[in-house]
Amino acid sequence: MPTRKLDASEGSVSAWLVIALAIYLVRVMPWAMSELWYDEVITLGDYVFDIRGRGLGYVFRNYPVANNHILSSAVYWLWIRFIDFNVTAEHLVRAPSMALGALTIALVMGHWRVWLGKRLAILGGLLLAISPVFTAYAYQVRGYALTMALAAAAVSGAIEVINGRLWTGQVIVAATMLLLPIVIPSNVILAPVLALFIAIVLWQAGQSWTQCLLRILPALLAGIVGFSYYFTLWDAFLAVSREPSGWPSAWMVAGNLTLALLAHAGLFAVTLVGAVVLCAGKRHARPPQPPFDPTLAPAGRDRDQVPVDAADSSNQHRQLPVPPGVAVGALTLGCVAVTAAVLLAARPGQAPYPRMFLVLLPPLTLAALLSGRVFAAIQRWPLMLAALLVVANGFVWERVSEAVTDAQLRRSATPNNLIQQYYRGADELRHLASLMAHQEWMENAIVVTDEYDFPTFRLYWQLAGGPYGTVIAINRIPDGFQVPRGGQNLWIVARNQEVAAGLYQRVTGGDADAIRQNFNRPGGLIEVAAYRRRGLFLPYMPKPPTIRKDLPPKTKNLV
Repeated sequence: MPTRKLDASEGSVSAWLVIALAIYLVRVMPWAMSELWYDEVITLGDYVFDIRGRGLGYVFRNYPVANNHILSSAVYWLWIRFIDFNVTAEHLVRAPSMALGALTIALVMGHWRVWLGKRLAILGGLLLAISPVFTAYAYQVRGYALTMALAAAAVSGAIEVINGRLWTGQVIVAATMLLLPIVIPSNVILAPVLALFIAIVLWQAGQSWTQCLLRILPALLAGIVGFSYYFTLWDAFLAVSREPSGWPSAWMVAGNLTLALLAHAGLFAVTLVGAVVLCAGKRHARPPQPPFDPTLAPAGRDRDQVPVDAADSSNQHRQLPVPPGVAVGALTLGCVAVTAAVLLAARPGQAPYPRMFLVLLPPLTLAALLSGRVFAAIQRWPLMLAALLVVANGFVWERVSEAVTDAQLRRSATPNNLIQQYYRGADELRHLASLMAHQEWMENAIVVTDEYDFPTFRLYWQLAGGPYGTVIAINRIPDGFQVPRGGQNLWIVARNQEVAAGLYQRVTGGDADAIRQNFNRPGGLIEVAAYRRRGLFLPYMPKPPTIRKDLPPKTKNLV
């Protein structure tokens, strides 16, 4: 059996946990301090603020669109009242999601360490802390952070079950699978993944199919019961499910999921594929082995030399009852089979959004980390080197995706997938709303935006003191709308001149090409102010407004 010498310089898991959490905060805090984006504003406005005073119960009974991640919305309903509606401190608003992300990292490094070993648990915590997939969703005012935290706990419960701690494991699995569908209905897909994982591992360990079936019933039943909550909202749920949405191709979704796994797991993605190939078609029936005790090592054996499979843990009696490759194969098979089934069942041209599968990120993470025990080379590397490779992988992927996203935004695209989010780190709309308040441009103003910018700009417009109802989305122009005349100004918020000309043409009915050609001339538009990826445009006027420096800012807390 391959061995490696224990390295006292590796330090404690607690110390590495502090490092991982610090990396996590450094990664997500700039995004958490950025402006609230489209779905977050919808979540807050429609379910959390509760301006009509309907109470917390209304969150659980209001399902007009899939944006209501019910259990997460309820958490934020309570949280926003605890912070006294201080929505101008965006990082404070997003604190519950960030806390759940930190809790997930702590769970991996603390609880999963029993089966992974100290080294792989440390690398797992760092992997999540820098992951361009996990961190991109672990700060948002949405249900994804809660989903991933509950899914990680469910995986912990499943491992407890296969190690014989039935009561503890089944309670954890049942509780988490009961709650997961109430966050997002599609989270129910984790139940069959856990069931396959438990059944395959226990069967490989020598248990009968009857025993295996009994062990998986709690996960399946709890998932069904949790999902059945939507039967109490059936008409609304059915209407939402019939709305056209999603990606045009299941193959595109599959490709983005594969790319996301590579970005998330890094070097472990290679070992994951190798471990699945090695264990394919093999049945490793092996009864649970007694824990290795270094004090009983044969004479002449260095007691600092321990089996790699022993995993550096003080709780050796809780090792997996089968070789790690079997667990890797079972988890991967479950995730791939369920994902394929969902994609094949999707309506033509309406494949599910890739973020629907974030509930499978924790089991895939465990599978990737366990594959590091199948290939012992990672165990022999200095921990600092392995840690740097993990952190570098996440950093490089994020930098590349950010550069590609910037290029696509300049072409007026809005990339939104597991690797790229067009809104991540944005603060232009918040800045422009504050600028208009600062410059006293809000009076007698009508502002037109595209449908993506509308919720965010309207929120910050109102926070800056702008009058209600004067911000209009281009796809929701009121009947009988008249182009402002006389003392009113028609402001356009857009990414560039071309987009601004298109919005202006849809409002006035002119020729978009002529508007573009007459930029800064009569019949066209002028750009009054620009900030990063957005600009403020007005129909041409001989003397455009100038930005005054002498006015005190009215919304210092927004910029």
